[in-house]
Amino acid sequence: MWIESSAGIGYLFGSISPVIKSSLNYNQRQLASLGVAKDLGDSVGFLAGSLSEILPFWGALLVGALQNLAGYVDDLVGPFEQS
Repeated sequence: MWIESSAGIGYLFGSISPVIKSSLNYNQRQLASLGVAKDLGDSVGFLAGSLSEILPFWGALLVGALQNLAGYVDDLVGPFEQS
């Protein structure tokens, strides 16, 4: 468990998902959506890290700011969508 926790949430999610499911009263669909969001976050973080190798500092900062803005917009619009 210590190696998993130091390696990141990617390896730990399978171990803690039953705890998340029971403590937050999530159903399996909500838990799967959380897993997809985790995987998407890993991918987006990899993109920003890769771009920081070739972009100047201000360019990498701009990419990070745009990603944060997109996340906030998604959080604002998400609750108003019909499911």
